[in-house]
Amino acid sequence: MDQIRLLRDATRKDILISLYVLSVMTLPSQQFPKNSIRVHLSIERSALNYARIIELLVASVFLFLFFSAMSFVFLRPALQEGRANVQREWNEFLQEVRERNDMLPGLLETVKMFQPFFAKNAVKMLEAKAVIKRSRDPEVIMASVDQLDVDIKTLEALVHSNPDMRQHPGFLRQWDLFLKKHNKVGLTRTRYNSSVQTYNDLIEVFPQSIFTSMFGYVRAAAYPPPPSVAE
Repeated sequence: MDQIRLLRDATRKDILISLYVLSVMTLPSQQFPKNSIRVHLSIERSALNYARIIELLVASVFLFLFFSAMSFVFLRPALQEGRANVQREWNEFLQEVRERNDMLPGLLETVKMFQPFFAKNAVKMLEAKAVIKRSRDPEVIMASVDQLDVDIKTLEALVHSNPDMRQHPGFLRQWDLFLKKHNKVGLTRTRYNSSVQTYNDLIEVFPQSIFTSMFGYVRAAAYPPPPSVAE
């Protein structure tokens, strides 16, 4: 009896489902859009396309970062060498500046013998010398170096306009040694700025530049001579 009841219930369900399907198929087109399945498939395709695009974008970003990192790894030895070269040139420049400045006191004393009015300039030059000697701040050092270079240019003009001073044996020897050292300061400054330019160019190479600042490779400061001295 139970089997007959189950069979009867199943048959009744099949009949109801068949009637429902038939009624849906006979509805007017306004009530049952024929392209609903087509629209659904189109949405599915669009979703798949978007998913593929996102996957491609993620893969592209990953590959870009990977190759950028590899490029940085290969570039890193050159960056280390460039940074060390900048520091080496800076130390040499600073050493030449201080050696030149150590020659100033005796030279200025001789100048004041011939040109007493130059005493105020001499005081300024010795103050700049003291700042360069005690400071550890490159910006402060270079500001004093630039001021001193301007004063030295003024001193050169004064020496050229004073024949008696040039003919003084003690002064002439001091002046020649001072000028040689002063010219060497200019050469080491040029070399320093060149090393800075080379190093900064390496830092800015794309796409390795993404990683340079992360690992402490920052731009170095260049110090071109002031226009009044460079002319």
